[in-house]
Amino acid sequence: MSKKLSKEELRSPDKMTQELQKGFTWTTKHSGLVAGLIVALLVIGGGYTAFAMWSEHKEAQVQEKYFKFEKEYLEKKQTFQQADIPVDPKAPKNPTPSAKATGDIEADYGTIIKEFNTIISENQNTKAAKMAALNLSEIYNNYGKPDEALTVLNKVKSGSDLLAALVWTQVGTLQADKQDCKSALESWAKALSNSKAGFLSSSLFLKQGLCHESLGDVAQAEASYTKAKESSKEASTAKSAEKYLRLLKVKQN
Repeated sequence: MSKKLSKEELRSPDKMTQELQKGFTWTTKHSGLVAGLIVALLVIGGGYTAFAMWSEHKEAQVQEKYFKFEKEYLEKKQTFQQADIPVDPKAPKNPTPSAKATGDIEADYGTIIKEFNTIISENQNTKAAKMAALNLSEIYNNYGKPDEALTVLNKVKSGSDLLAALVWTQVGTLQADKQDCKSALESWAKALSNSKAGFLSSSLFLKQGLCHESLGDVAQAEASYTKAKESSKEASTAKSAEKYLRLLKVKQN
């Protein structure tokens, strides 16, 4: 066992020299191990830096591909929406009518669906994959395919970024639409636990209140509506929360 040096001994030049020599001797005898540790640290550090750079490069490549098809999707979506707007017969000059959606998901969005699915399956941990899944789930849901919408979202729901919170929010909404409020509440709770999703909290509390109420949990519904009202920065959400609180009290009387 090594001897513990006193304060006086530590102040002594001879003792300090002896201790330094001991350290130097140990390092010399174990120089291979020390060198190995240094190299290992450098490799780990360098490896992490290289991996981070590679990840950023890969993300940039995937996003570049994603944005190309997002642009195509948004343009088609806008065209279909414009076609649904009634034309004013009294207008001096009617514009060329936009092409209407056929109602066939493959005919309307076939290529885009394929490309979004490819991005998701090949790059599940990227932000681009989450964005593709959010858009693709919207397409599926609009065409009456909620199960397919949930499937693509479930592939990319990991992570702690804002997009992950948006994915959990959409997962919960789809589950609630399928009358699965128990699962929806769990999904929204995961979205609320994300520190980057504060601006979503009031609408999520409102959604939770509706689900609690449908499950017959009046106390939790009231608590959620109150949270929605208190946390809301939007007048419309606060008014909705107040309305549901009033209706809840009427039902209790």
